[in-house]
Amino acid sequence: ERHLGELPGYDSILLEFGGNDCDFNWKEISERPDEEHLPNTPIEAFTEQYREMVRTVRQKGGNPILLTLPPLDAERYFNWLSAGLNPANILKWLGDVNRIYRWHEYYNMAVCRVAAQLHAPLLDIRSAFLERKDFRSLLCEDGIHPNEKGHALICAVLAENLPALLSEG
Repeated sequence: ERHLGELPGYDSILLEFGGNDCDFNWKEISERPDEEHLPNTPIEAFTEQYREMVRTVRQKGGNPILLTLPPLDAERYFNWLSAGLNPANILKWLGDVNRIYRWHEYYNMAVCRVAAQLHAPLLDIRSAFLERKDFRSLLCEDGIHPNEKGHALICAVLAENLPALLSEG
């Protein structure tokens, strides 16, 4: 919404959302692992908000191009998010550390569904990470954000794929 006025100045708009939306309030989980905890943006709200964002970009004359989420390293992210909290309680709530990856993938798949439902171009940056022998070397210490090499990979994927997507749009 902050950038709505700028949208008419661009032919295409890259959208990459979901990583923060699928996150949780880990402090609350650490303190109360037996309670139900909702993500920052529940999946139904996330999906509808993303659909609305695509529609809005189109109404403003832009061509939305959705990006998949870069993957995360569940173990490193768990260590990062549980620092200073109660890791045992967080793990109790999660069930297993890899649930973090699966939950993140759940939101990534929602992005793919939105793109398919609205016939929006989808640029798969996730696969470019996952096809690397050690994609973890492309992530920051926190296990969730791409590092300099990860951003270079994203740029390479964009450079390779955007021309074809832009000519279709």
